[in-house]
Amino acid sequence: MIRMIREDDYFACWWWYNWYIAHTNVSFETEALQFDDFKKRIESIRIRYPWIVLQEDNDLRGYAYLEPFNERAAYDWTCGLSIYVAPDMNHHGYGRQLMKAILDLAKLDGYRNVISIITDTNEASIQFHHAFGFESLGAFPASGYKNNQWLGVHYYGKVLNPTLDAMPVPKNLDPFIEKKEKRIPISE
Repeated sequence: MIRMIREDDYFACWWWYNWYIAHTNVSFETEALQFDDFKKRIESIRIRYPWIVLQEDNDLRGYAYLEPFNERAAYDWTCGLSIYVAPDMNHHGYGRQLMKAILDLAKLDGYRNVISIITDTNEASIQFHHAFGFESLGAFPASGYKNNQWLGVHYYGKVLNPTLDAMPVPKNLDPFIEKKEKRIPISE
């Protein structure tokens, strides 16, 4: 089942994210986050963007969320995307399920574009994004230093609503729309 995140899910998501910080180059953060800081991050994002989790057999398997791509107003129709699967649960199709659900929400909310930033050494994520129709938008070689090496990043984007010339403000940025948790169930 894919559903909106609840407070009792925060700890698992925090632990996974810190695992990725410590053991991979997937995140450019270099220091583990304190739980309270991660909780504030989730709650800040959830004010306007969806943060979903995939649950199977009463256990979480991964999470995905949208966030602002850039805070300047002209970017309101473009959102950033992140997906994390439990470190011991890769290659089970959970990432695909999360990607489909989060892209559906982004399109429903009225976004024109979604963008992911991928470390250049993360070939699996690059191929994963290609499989969902993302295209390379550019690269920034050797733009970060982590784990004793210079790493580049690639920006991958997908156009969700290509035929709309002028769009209303995305639904989740409209102050008159109820919070997303109350607005749409993901799956049962």
